[in-house]
Amino acid sequence: MAALILRKLYRITGIIFPIVYYFFTKSLALACILIVLALILIIEYLRLLHPEFFRKQKIFNFFAVITKEEERGRLSSAIQFLISIFLIILFFRKNVAITSILFLIFADAISALIGMKFGKIRIGKKTFEGSIGFLDACLFIGLLLQFSPLYLPWHVILIGSVVATLVEAIPVRLDDNFTIGLICAFVMGVIP
Repeated sequence: MAALILRKLYRITGIIFPIVYYFFTKSLALACILIVLALILIIEYLRLLHPEFFRKQKIFNFFAVITKEEERGRLSSAIQFLISIFLIILFFRKNVAITSILFLIFADAISALIGMKFGKIRIGKKTFEGSIGFLDACLFIGLLLQFSPLYLPWHVILIGSVVATLVEAIPVRLDDNFTIGLICAFVMGVIP
């Protein structure tokens, strides 16, 4: 549970990208993502191809803790997460992009914590309770954004929240860190 909490807190640092996009420019946000992505790819290279070096460096202990067990022998989901955010900012309007990224960052964290603590009804690897937490978090974020320049009509928020929740709950081959935000942004972007 402690590793999950640490992993989710680490993921929440991704909030920096929508903040940069909101207050500055799309170009700066994309450049920041590419810089962080390059750094993480270097760390992943060291971790996967030179595990003995990785284990000897105390600074990398943090990355060992936040890496899921199933990611120990492959690229971490942080790569898919950053690529997804990059594509969302690149291709979608600012209000749609930031909303879907906030759904991805916060609702995913909340659903994992609720599912781990209160989850009883299993849906594959997820729980019904975690999915309800995910949906509630999306709706809450959407409600907060109703009072900001990132306003989206309520029906768009509702549909985007339901779609993001379904994408998170339904098991697919692709990592949900990649699919949730992109599919949600696409759906919210095409709804009139």
